[in-house]
Amino acid sequence: MTGSSEKRQRPPFVHRVMRGIDNLRFAMGEIGDNFHEHNPNSELNMQLGHFAIARTEGFYSAEQSKLLQQFVLDHPNITKIAEMGFNSGHTANTFLGAREDVEVTSFSHRKRRNSKEAQLFINENYPHRHTMVKGNSLFTVPKYFGSDEKFDLIYIDRGHQKNIAYADMYNGAKIASPECFVIMDDVPSTRFWIPGQEEAWTQFSDAGNIVELDRVESGNRRWVIGQYSPKFIGQVS
Repeated sequence: MTGSSEKRQRPPFVHRVMRGIDNLRFAMGEIGDNFHEHNPNSELNMQLGHFAIARTEGFYSAEQSKLLQQFVLDHPNITKIAEMGFNSGHTANTFLGAREDVEVTSFSHRKRRNSKEAQLFINENYPHRHTMVKGNSLFTVPKYFGSDEKFDLIYIDRGHQKNIAYADMYNGAKIASPECFVIMDDVPSTRFWIPGQEEAWTQFSDAGNIVELDRVESGNRRWVIGQYSPKFIGQVS
């Protein structure tokens, strides 16, 4: 019997055990990196304390943080950033640490204790530069439709279901500046995440609503970068 045959015939609980082992190996490699001084989020992780050890979902590697910061440094027109999903605050902290003129608005319905700790850290270290909009982004982002505030970068890392990711991209276009960038985390999908975000991105791109610019991979972390098409922004705004 071949190895591929054995894999196909494994019962579901074996697949769950093997995935758990993979996640554990991944987590052990991330824990040390969370606190290393070369990580732009090391001070935040110190604030989070045992949360940074007990969980790695929602956390960034040092390399990922540096690459995202470099993207903001390379595009000085990015000053206002909207993120869908706050979790442990690593995205907001990463972008706020890139340049002093950057402001971040987080749309998040998280009520986890680590989110509260992260928000305290960010408010203390970046006063008046971060806004938290609590609630489901499917409902809170539309409240910004009529405002004059537009964002130069939309960062999406919330629900990994296709319909949620698609809705966040669609709603994001209504608060986007004319040359707004879009970054979606976990695209292409990995064994750690369901492929919903990648499917939403592909459908959105195939419709001509967004132009894909790059795909970046950093260890187990992956994300895709694009820009809304001016035509689409004009249609929805």
